[in-house]
Amino acid sequence: MSLPTKPFKNSATDKPLIIFDLDGVIVNSMNVMRLAFEAALREVVDPEIESIAVNELFERYKKHLGKGFLHIMAAINLPETLYTPFKKHSLHLQPYVYLYPGIRQALHQLSQHYYLTIVTGKDTERTSALLSQLEIDTYFTIVSGTDGHCAGKPAPDLLLRQIDKLEKNKHDVIMVGDAASDIQAARNSGVASCAALWGYTNKVQITRENPNYLASNPKQLLSIIQQHFNNPTPKVINQ
Repeated sequence: MSLPTKPFKNSATDKPLIIFDLDGVIVNSMNVMRLAFEAALREVVDPEIESIAVNELFERYKKHLGKGFLHIMAAINLPETLYTPFKKHSLHLQPYVYLYPGIRQALHQLSQHYYLTIVTGKDTERTSALLSQLEIDTYFTIVSGTDGHCAGKPAPDLLLRQIDKLEKNKHDVIMVGDAASDIQAARNSGVASCAALWGYTNKVQITRENPNYLASNPKQLLSIIQQHFNNPTPKVINQ
């Protein structure tokens, strides 16, 4: 996998910025998420809750992926007190989270030419621990989790904060995500977006959000990123 070198000026501030979502783009944590959610429900809501009820609640939960945990609880009418046991069980199960095929190589290639950052609905503590565990933490200049009640995606706040900190023009930024909230956050921030079709949201659903690009796999993402920053006028590419 290779990314053609784009000539840059000497100043590091001339490097474009790629903002990544985490879950469903870089890592697959769905099974861990499901197990931690069930364990939290049994601790807080009902120790005898039936599996069918857990499944129904988790399907509702998945519709809000990309948002912070407390925001999701409010959206599906569950108590905020689920957060502490959910976080505890998630950290315990974290060794079972894995990278998507090809993503490590893609991050390595992209990090040679672009700033890479993360904006995730996961809290910062778990995010940092996971990146370190997977030995990919050094690729990212900034990691922004959704802690507590802070305004997570689809609000633009976390993206705009990173853009401002790195002194980027918005046409030098692209967001890569797999959820509706990722694409909406990019649009709300005034930056381009690329939908990761290898993630949790299927192509039909994510296309409804009108991302600028669709990438079927990390290798294709490399080509899209290079094309975008050589010709940064956003347009939809259905590949």
